[in-house]
Order: sequence, then structure tokens, then C-alpha cells
Amino acid sequence: MIAENAKEMQESTYNCLPYLFNEPIYLLKKDYVDVKPLLAPGPSENKEEKDQIGLKKESDLVEEPVQKLTDSVEKVKSAPVLKYTGKNLKKVLVLFENPQDETLPKSQEVFLGKILHAVNLNFDDIALINVAGLEDALMEQINHFNAFINISFGVKNPIILFKPHTVPYKIFRESDKVFLLADDLAEIENEKEKKVSLWNSLKSLFTGS
Repeated sequence: MIAENAKEMQESTYNCLPYLFNEPIYLLKKDYVDVKPLLAPGPSENKEEKDQIGLKKESDLVEEPVQKLTDSVEKVKSAPVLKYTGKNLKKVLVLFENPQDETLPKSQEVFLGKILHAVNLNFDDIALINVAGLEDALMEQINHFNAFINISFGVKNPIILFKPHTVPYKIFRESDKVFLLADDLAEIENEKEKKVSLWNSLKSLFTGS
């Protein structure tokens, strides 16, 4: 009698299960249920037990190589830049040398402005470079500067095309460029003869006459 009551209660319990779960319910026999809890292996477990639950030994782990960063970063030295004033609109390069300042003295700047005006130029039309203190690499860049007309006021150097032996006030050509060496602006400003020589050379240079 007790066994029958217990069987009825068990069947009643199974019949109520669909009202508690929406998913299908499967009953397994006791023989197929592994009730042993899956716990982390303890110190007493051997290698076989570790392998059964999927654990790896430290010797089985492969370390990925890690790229080491160097402590010092190599610095790349950039090429020096040749600085000039003006906008070089007419591709005219003008050289001078003033160790005391980056620009021309005010009186020489005014005088140069008059010279440029006489040949229909202004300071925006030219590139004006002070060669004082320039290192050799920058002096070399002068030979390749983007200018068709090159005028030097007293600047001569073995590195550039205005050599120490270059004849002043005599126009010469190199490739597709023309060159004119004159005296220092201060000398020209104070000597009438040099003013005349400069003017005759400028007329020939800019007008061909």
C-alpha cells in the first residue's frame, strides 16, 4: 500500500513538470548520471586526473615571443633648409653677406630697393639670401636654387658658381641660368663708377641691350 502511494505521488510530480518549464524535460536513469562534482584538482591529484579534466602542465604551455623595444630611438637628421626673404616670383636670386644681422642694413636695403625698381622688380620678385655663416651643405644648395637670374653683391666662394676669380660686372651663363657678380652694396652706393658699371650690366641682363 505504501509503495503504491509513493508511485502515485511520483507520477503526480512528473505530470506537473510541464507547467514549470517550457523546454522539454528528460528523465535519466540513475545509472547514467555522474553526480561527482567538477572541482579544481587538489594537490593530491595525479597527472591522469589533470588530463581527464582538460588541464595542461606548465611544460605544455608555449610562450609567444615578445618583441623588445630598444631603449634609444635613432634620430634621423633632416637636411638643412636654405632660408631666404622675398617670394621669388620672378625667379631672381640675390646674394649678400652681413655677419652682424640676418638682413641688410637699412641704408643698403633702401638702395637695393632702388636698384630693383630700376629694372621693374620689387622685393617680392626676388629671393634674398644672406650667406654669412652658411655651412657648406647650404652653400651647395645655392647652385641649385630655383632662379633663372643670379646676382651676387660681393659674395664669392669656391663652393658656389661665383668663384673668387669670377670677373665682376661680366655676365656669364651656366646651363639655363645667367649670373652677375657685382661689388658689395655699400661700395656701389658710395662709388659712382661702380654704380655705372652695375647699371650697364643690369640693362644687358634684363633687356639684352
